[in-house]
Amino acid sequence: MSTYMKNLFLLVMVVFALTFTGCSQDGASKSEAKSKDSIANAKEFDASMKELLEAMDYQGRLETMLTAYFSQVGYENQELVDEMKAKMPQVVAGIYSKHFSVEEIKKLTELNKDSIFKKVTQLQPTMNQEIMQESQAFVSGSASPNAKVSVSSEFRDAMKKYLEAEEYGKQMEQMKPVFAQYMEDSDAQPKLDQLYEALPEFMTKIYSKYFTIDDIKHLTELSNQPISKKFRQETPGITEEIMIESQKLMEAFMTKQESAQAQ
Repeated sequence: MSTYMKNLFLLVMVVFALTFTGCSQDGASKSEAKSKDSIANAKEFDASMKELLEAMDYQGRLETMLTAYFSQVGYENQELVDEMKAKMPQVVAGIYSKHFSVEEIKKLTELNKDSIFKKVTQLQPTMNQEIMQESQAFVSGSASPNAKVSVSSEFRDAMKKYLEAEEYGKQMEQMKPVFAQYMEDSDAQPKLDQLYEALPEFMTKIYSKYFTIDDIKHLTELSNQPISKKFRQETPGITEEIMIESQKLMEAFMTKQESAQAQ
């Protein structure tokens, strides 16, 4: 896999994470969350987490993302996709238990049941794919796939406020150390920095094809909820943990396949 392709995949992973629940607290610390979700209420947490993942359509989105990723890098393995679908929900639940209380998980579930937010969830695979295409075009110097998309000043202003509410710039800054761990080519960093700056414009054009100004204003209101602020605070740590655990599962699967083939 080329360095650029790996970096582009990580960028899409971040966009996916930033909009995974929308947006998070005033809040409980990680230690407090652990205390609230001790063994005594582990069953309640598990049940609440299961409902949250169902509201997110987590497994469906995970399969779509993995299939798209493997297609991009020229590697298709349905068995691996199925393995990830089976094991990742438990991994994600364990990670979330370190960051959120049962009550916070329930609030995230309600957020994910909002009609406009669900629309974002349903369209996210399509929009992620478009963001990847825009990123590829940007890196290669090709014409933007959405070059002819016209965005009104009103929509652009609404989208700017939405991204500000999402603290998009701050989150991208927080995620850069995560990306750095996966960088193989230091010469790619300047281009990657330019790509960070271009992403809001990509998102504005892409969102304008699917959402109205009122939709974006509603999403901004959701983004300003305390649970949305909490989620944003925890996103960098959660994303890094998910990347690490995903890589472990993939490596374990590859090792198992290689062992089976060697026998």
